[in-house]
Amino acid sequence: MESILLGLHIAVRMTVLLAIFFLLNRLYRSRRHLFWRTAGIGLVVLLVALVSLPEITASAQVAPSDPGAPRDSSAATDPAISRPTNLTTAMEMGDADRVRQLTKEGRWHITEGDSTELFDGQTLKGWWALSDQWTVQDGQIVCPTSEQIHFAISEIVIDEPFQLRYEVSALERSHGDGKMVGFVDAAGYNMLVALDDDEPHTIQIDSGRKFFDESGIYGPWQREVAADLQMQIGKWYDVVCTVAGSNFTVSTGDVELSHPFEPEFPVFIWLEVQRTGAKYRGLRISKL
Repeated sequence: MESILLGLHIAVRMTVLLAIFFLLNRLYRSRRHLFWRTAGIGLVVLLVALVSLPEITASAQVAPSDPGAPRDSSAATDPAISRPTNLTTAMEMGDADRVRQLTKEGRWHITEGDSTELFDGQTLKGWWALSDQWTVQDGQIVCPTSEQIHFAISEIVIDEPFQLRYEVSALERSHGDGKMVGFVDAAGYNMLVALDDDEPHTIQIDSGRKFFDESGIYGPWQREVAADLQMQIGKWYDVVCTVAGSNFTVSTGDVELSHPFEPEFPVFIWLEVQRTGAKYRGLRISKL
């Protein structure tokens, strides 16, 4: 439909331009008016083109796909499941009461039982992948190397102290890139654990108040604590994140970091890959 409208729009513009051309040509038939005739035609064509360009561009523009659209086709077609139209309305950052209401409406799901798998090993069901880069390969969530930063948000949230265990492996390394798992509470405050590609290769905790937009998740961020961790390509790192009391703790077995964090529940979880690729597996959340 957009192509037909664009074609009609261009046809109308071309007809107007031709009509102006013939009109000017009849008005300035004398050779001594050749210069002014040429200049006049050029000026009119330029003005009409400048006026019509934004309209043609707007007519041809196709609305981008909703970055918050569920990848599970059954969820998209089930009228009983109310889905947010974008991340801003979905998360309502800074409004804890609204976030709780959204979970009651079924837009986000509070984890049930003492332990919950966040990844079924076969599909991205239960994740809002904010780009088409995220795939499942060999029982792993994979995001390849690209020029962008990519995010995937879990549809499952937790409303009490918990522990998240996962494994992460780097596909490549490049200065300034990282492979992250983040946590954001209902009021918009967050903690982020990152295996970073900076020298020396480190594991770190960042914090800040965050917001969502159409492109994903952004800062401002502040590095709180970090430790040396020689990140190797292809090696799997077993990471345990604990949110309990007023503390956030990250452990890899060899390294342990901690920073104050007393969230307002529920808490959301997301994966982030900064350009150089990574893969995740074994994502499990347990109540404490």
